[in-house]
Amino acid sequence: MRSSRAAGLVGLAATTTLLGASPAHADPRPHATPRPHAEHGRWINIGHDSHSPTISWRPRAVFKSRSRVLQLVYRCWDGGDRTRIQVVISRKFAAGYSKEKAHMGLLPCGRGTVRRLTYTGAKKGAHYQIGLFLRGHRHTIEYWVQNEL
Repeated sequence: MRSSRAAGLVGLAATTTLLGASPAHADPRPHATPRPHAEHGRWINIGHDSHSPTISWRPRAVFKSRSRVLQLVYRCWDGGDRTRIQVVISRKFAAGYSKEKAHMGLLPCGRGTVRRLTYTGAKKGAHYQIGLFLRGHRHTIEYWVQNEL
């Protein structure tokens, strides 16, 4: 009887070790699972340019959207004078006029801080144009126009 009791205690210890201690309370919510890498959106550049110091810049380039999500990534350098930047995405129509679709209010330029304006209502195949405007002094501006695939 003594050997069977010892064997039972050893078996109980092994089971507790393998299963681990039970939690004090169970969380009723399911755990959030991260999305697989393949599900994340992929951005492709459809335009890039930079301009030497300027106050207002509306590039002549017209970008054809390849998806419903259009993103403008931009940055400027203010050299410490607190210049602010405003950006606009406009849809360009065949008749020659354009209509503003998305804009970002005045934000500080900083030291090349990258900022993003995302427009999720873009139409696939439509043409878009951007505008970048500084309030303050002339500074260098750089932008990328991207589509999410």
